[in-house]
Amino acid sequence: MNEEVIAYMRTLYPPLVSQPDEVLNAWVEVAKLFVCFERFSDKQVQALAFYTLHLLSQDIALKTQNDSTQTSSERVKSYSLSGEYTITYDTSTATQSSSDLSASSWGKLYLALYRKKLGGWGLIMGKGRGCC
Repeated sequence: MNEEVIAYMRTLYPPLVSQPDEVLNAWVEVAKLFVCFERFSDKQVQALAFYTLHLLSQDIALKTQNDSTQTSSERVKSYSLSGEYTITYDTSTATQSSSDLSASSWGKLYLALYRKKLGGWGLIMGKGRGCC
């Protein structure tokens, strides 16, 4: 299944072609911990791809050994040289958690698919909130 997910992810997001399969495989395995496959029946590959892409869209996911550990929460927002040198850091992403699926477009796609597969009566008549 991982090969299908990685192929689908690379179709959706072509820059992943440059990422080694081992790295993507590891992140697919992480995403499997959070995706309830029985909820998605015939859309398991898409659900897992969306969730994996959501995880990859987080700050640290695709960093290499040569990259700094600086996250987007530490990125420079503005600086000034008028008399005194000042730097303002952008902290807008510092409060967002990787568990917040609405923080990325991939997470939003995962949620939309989840709601679609759950169905309108799922909240009332479903098996409950528990999963696997």
